Amino acid sequence: MSKKSFWISLLLMTATLAVVQKMHIGTDVVVWKKNLDKLPYTIGGMQGVDVPLEGAVIRELNTDVYLYRNYMSKDGRVLNVYIGYYGTQKGGRSNHGPEGCYPGAGWSILQEGEANVGIENGGVKDDIVLNTLQVKKGDEKQLVYHWYQSQKSMVIKDGVQQNMNRFKSRLLYNRDDGAFIRVSGNIVDGIGKTREDMENFIRHLYPLLVEYWPQEKESEQ
Repeated sequence: MSKKSFWISLLLMTATLAVVQKMHIGTDVVVWKKNLDKLPYTIGGMQGVDVPLEGAVIRELNTDVYLYRNYMSKDGRVLNVYIGYYGTQKGGRSNHGPEGCYPGAGWSILQEGEANVGIENGGVKDDIVLNTLQVKKGDEKQLVYHWYQSQKSMVIKDGVQQNMNRFKSRLLYNRDDGAFIRVSGNIVDGIGKTREDMENFIRHLYPLLVEYWPQEKESEQ
């Protein structure tokens, strides 16, 4: 597909999605069981503790379910995990992305990239492609992995792919839910060690996201 054809197709899908939204498809679907807030506190040998968010931040994020935790290893390494889930009525996504939020919080983005992470779910092995950032604030450097997830197990790299999936899901399944997931950690003993720790954690986290995915149902009229 040429670049011109791609943008024309995207424009048509965006216009059609706007029509679908006007038709109120999915507006009678509600989050029935949150589930993600019950994600285990022990993942990959690391122990989690909830981190409070300010009320203004919670209102700005406007999620149906959110999780914000630090997971610590026995030797003191810490990974921060944020999950923000949006049900069908909220369009399955937030308008806030790390590329804008980090600079807004005083972090400089040093590098953007991608990472292929091998995962296993239900005995099926696969590779998922995740977005990565290296960020810096003062003397502190962090490595960040982030992605969208939909339909329990579908990993989506960017907003364009997510919009395409939202369009399909609304028409075929009357669903449009999704989550933004971010895992970050300080770069202390070199980026290689930090990357290894984070990808190992994500391998354990991914099947749990599938298992604890929120449930939606048609609302009673």
